[in-house]
Amino acid sequence: MDREKYLIDRGGRTTVPRSERRIILILCEGEKTEPNYFKCFRYDAQKAFVSVKKSEYTNAKGIVTEAVERMRGGDYEAVWCVFDKDNNSPQDFNQAVQTAKDKGIGCAYSNECIELWFVQHFQHIESALPRHGGGSYEDILDRKLEELKKGKYEKNRKDMYDILFTKQTDAIRNAKNLIQGYLNRSPIPTLSQQNPVTTVHLLVEMLNNLPQ
Repeated sequence: MDREKYLIDRGGRTTVPRSERRIILILCEGEKTEPNYFKCFRYDAQKAFVSVKKSEYTNAKGIVTEAVERMRGGDYEAVWCVFDKDNNSPQDFNQAVQTAKDKGIGCAYSNECIELWFVQHFQHIESALPRHGGGSYEDILDRKLEELKKGKYEKNRKDMYDILFTKQTDAIRNAKNLIQGYLNRSPIPTLSQQNPVTTVHLLVEMLNNLPQ
């Protein structure tokens, strides 16, 4: 084995040098909810590394701008932004997604919020719901988690990945069907008009395809 190409750690194991590892950066709008979820994905740490960071910004345009800057200054195979439509204006939201696309940056966005992605693990949602209160995404999650005897939903929970893992295939299918529904319309609604919608499944699929 070529020692210059491979490294041996203190335990005597062969490791892949940093230059050959797949380095992924994920910039999140949220401080805990999204990072707690994405940090739980499993992969071979010798062959890949996923850095999940809270963005310096809380708006879509700022997050994408930071992603562009970090991509220029880092050795990343892929850079992703995770944000909600939330309080972003339609123009800013649409522009942020388009800028990311133009720069080769992935977008895992949700309209209205990341909780839509979580709910899609349990049921297919086609109508816009409020974030809080009766009949909201959080209300549905409360009921579903209580049925699983997992308590109530909280935004900063660290176990959402584990709770939802066995239903991930359902969520991916539901997210794709939701997007296809908009694509079948004429005219196709603008991104900000597509509510509910989530593209988190695109990032999830990428992470699932990392070396195991």
